[in-house]
Amino acid sequence: MRGSSRIVRGVLPPLAAVSLWLTPGAAQSSPSAAPQPPAAEGPDIAVLDTATVVPGADSAIVAPGPQYRKSGFWTVFAGRHYRDLWVTPIRVPVLDLERFAGGLRPLQAHTGSQTKSLRFAGADGREYQFRSVDKDPTATLAPELRGTAYSRALRDGVSASFPAAPLVANGLLESAGVLADPQSLALMPDDPALGEFRSEFRGVLGLIEERPEAPDAEERAAGGLRRIVSPTGLFRRVDASPGDRVDARAFLRARLMDIFMGDRDRHRDQFRWAAFGRGRPTVWQPISRDHDEAFVQLDGLALRITALYYPPLVTFGPTYPKDYRLNWHAREVDRRFLVPLERATWDSVATA
Repeated sequence: MRGSSRIVRGVLPPLAAVSLWLTPGAAQSSPSAAPQPPAAEGPDIAVLDTATVVPGADSAIVAPGPQYRKSGFWTVFAGRHYRDLWVTPIRVPVLDLERFAGGLRPLQAHTGSQTKSLRFAGADGREYQFRSVDKDPTATLAPELRGTAYSRALRDGVSASFPAAPLVANGLLESAGVLADPQSLALMPDDPALGEFRSEFRGVLGLIEERPEAPDAEERAAGGLRRIVSPTGLFRRVDASPGDRVDARAFLRARLMDIFMGDRDRHRDQFRWAAFGRGRPTVWQPISRDHDEAFVQLDGLALRITALYYPPLVTFGPTYPKDYRLNWHAREVDRRFLVPLERATWDSVATA
């Protein structure tokens, strides 16, 4: 408790100082940026101007986060982050609800700690999930803190994230031989097919990916039948029998890529597990997921001060932070699956 109080006392002053600069007027995007919807209850995810999307068009030009445009002394104190990327217009495909996966039918919306998502059923018999690129870390704040200067400071901190980082991470992972879930960047259209979710998701930029229908499932993949299990399913199996084990070398490769990308948010729920064929023992390989925290750029005076009190706040750069800072959240899975490996294996995987 004393440690937690010390962290809170250390974190609040710099964040409070940042919040004093983040007035409601300053929090708005520039006149040239896409207009934002009026404030409403719930997550404040950036919604892009769908009026600029020609009906039936297969692509549109949008900026991922025009509200993060800041300059001058503000960036010295709060950080430059990736603001230049968030405000840069890019051409992205518009999600075709009639053609993607043979046709998509919305099922359920969900709001997590930062991300809002919409689940779809595809006509191909699979389920898909659309996850917003922009995040809202204020979604879990107490009601009395929402809309305050503190809330706006947290919201502005999203600019430290690399927009659509999972797309870059997945390409690197695949090149290194690590299993990853394919994702596509898309703009949600203003389509009546969205039904009750239309007002909340139209104009939202996000990533769409296939979603496993069940925690434990089987599917056809290159090389034969592939079984997929959830993190809970994997731990249950390896605890119950030596006939189920983790491919420690493959997991090491995945974790070294996490370190290379500066991704600190790697706990057990960030991996699913795949096994090919039906031989025994069953050897499970990691499917590396949820790389929203890869390449985070935590510059700025306020966050540097905060990091003194909360070591896991690390920034992506030319040098690596201390091991305990970068790998704190992964300590459970690292200790469980990497301990048996010898130094020679670490060297061979790292230099492969």
